[in-house]
Amino acid sequence: MGLQAVGIEAGQTVGTDVIYATPGYFRTLQMPLLAGRVSTDADGPNSQHVAIVNQSFARKFYGGANPVGHYVDKDTLIVGEVADVPISSNLNPLAPLMSEQTMYIPGAQVSAQYLSLVHIWFQPDWIVRTAGPVSGLTAELQRALSSADPYLPASGFYRMGDLLARTLAMQRIEVALLGAMAALALLLSTVGIFALVANMVAQRAREIGIRMALGSTAGQAMLHVGRSGLGASVVGLFAGLLLCAGALRLIRSWLYGVGVYDPPTLTTVVFTSGQGWGAPKPEGNQRLLTDG
Repeated sequence: MGLQAVGIEAGQTVGTDVIYATPGYFRTLQMPLLAGRVSTDADGPNSQHVAIVNQSFARKFYGGANPVGHYVDKDTLIVGEVADVPISSNLNPLAPLMSEQTMYIPGAQVSAQYLSLVHIWFQPDWIVRTAGPVSGLTAELQRALSSADPYLPASGFYRMGDLLARTLAMQRIEVALLGAMAALALLLSTVGIFALVANMVAQRAREIGIRMALGSTAGQAMLHVGRSGLGASVVGLFAGLLLCAGALRLIRSWLYGVGVYDPPTLTTVVFTSGQGWGAPKPEGNQRLLTDG
């Protein structure tokens, strides 16, 4: 419903998003209830004015404590807390997804005068959840709206999947570009490491031959050649993970759908690109036996 100034119980006036919703709003969108309750049909215009706040609201204004039982606007009682919903910025479409401080109030407790004022800038959204097929649902929704008010215009009907795809379109393009550049970097590092190892093996061919002539196996010779590069890779991986631990906390607002420390992602990165941290270094023409 937009940005509105509300008064916290200590008399502080702050700005927050305020959304009016019917009792089935949270169940339809499957928003997890963290504390208290959501609005019901009993929350009418003549009953105690109530509000449900999201986790960002509770974190900012109540330090993360349970906000249920506190008052806003002097006479509005907070009766529940729900989880945050990641949204895109209306001002900058290229900005990362974020969570705004939001307060949900029952639609029955909003005055008609206030609704008419709000609807000058914002249009209401009707959300329908069905377990059946969606074919023909648009026509049924249009008939339902016409039966309620034949002059009520509808701007369009959209599937939730289509709205999510449109919201995440830019993020998906960015991920595709980042993935392509990461694959190119991995390819270049692999080619570089192969060239260094091949050059080192060519320089130490005489030594390797002497080692194998004296009884060394092919596996032992390969382990001896690659030991320096393996050690550098292990050191690089540990250093990279330590730097990653600090960087992830700084870019957590850019992450969507995964935790800050996502084990499958970190494991995949270690096994696919860890080899690029270090490469075997040529040790010169070392000899077990000197030339005659």
